[in-house]
This record gives sequence, C-alpha cells and structure tokens, in this order.
Amino acid sequence: MQVFITLAFTLTTLTTAPLLLAGDASHQHHGHIAELQLNDGKKWPTDQPLRDAMLVLRTHLPVQLDSIHNNKLAAEEYLHFAGVVEQQVNFIIKNCALAPEADAQFHLILARLINASSKMKDPELKVQRQGAIEVLQALQQYPVFFKDELFVPIVH
Repeated sequence: MQVFITLAFTLTTLTTAPLLLAGDASHQHHGHIAELQLNDGKKWPTDQPLRDAMLVLRTHLPVQLDSIHNNKLAAEEYLHFAGVVEQQVNFIIKNCALAPEADAQFHLILARLINASSKMKDPELKVQRQGAIEVLQALQQYPVFFKDELFVPIVH
C-alpha cells in the first residue's frame, strides 16, 4: 500500500509540480517561477514532523558531499539517497500539518526534493549528480525561509 501511495503521489507531484512552481501571473517576477518568500520578513513556522524529516536529510547529505563534488559517488549510492529522500518526503506528506501559507511555501522545497529524487534514479551519473545537488540547494534554502533552530545550514 505504501508503495502505491508513494507512486501515486510522485506521479501527481511530477505532473503538477510545474504548475505549482509556475504559479499564476501574480506570483511571477520578471518571468521567473514562483520563489520562496519570508512571512512578512520572518521565517515560516514549522512543525515537528517537518523538522524531523529535514534533519534526517540534512544528516545524510554531508557525508557524501565530497564524493558528489568530486564525481566519485557510485550510482548505487545515488539510488540509496534517492530512497532516503522519498522516504522523508512521504513522511512529511503523511505527518506534516503546516498552516496553509507556510505549507504553500514549503511545497516549493518539496517539489524540488521530489524532482531531485527522480533525477538520482536516472541511469546517467551526470543526471544523478544534478539531483543530489538539487537536494543540497533545497536543504540550503530550508533554514533561510523556515524556522528550525536545530537545522544547521550546510556549508559547502
């Protein structure tokens, strides 16, 4: 059942993510897709399930950064990391209960994580590496826009 839910969500998200990211014309700025924004100059609130899942991702990535940076991470390791990302995305979807405005902002990061996970399953190492870099970028954006005192930004 979990596999079906994961597959259904992934397919739905991948087909709707471009629409979510594009937003309507009022959310576009000079032709760019919707961008993360602060909540009147403040970080968006989070809940414990979101913080837990993001911390898991934050813990897994730094161990592999040098190998990713130096093009030495094996395809199997990208596949494993894609699984970790999917597992945490599913956890967030099932357990996270943010306020609608914060949720809408987090969906921009969530869409990026889903896209990154998909890329890390690609047969080409170059595409897998791009996916891992997108996870890094999403994890770098998260503490800028969301309040999470335990999440230490990744310095790379």
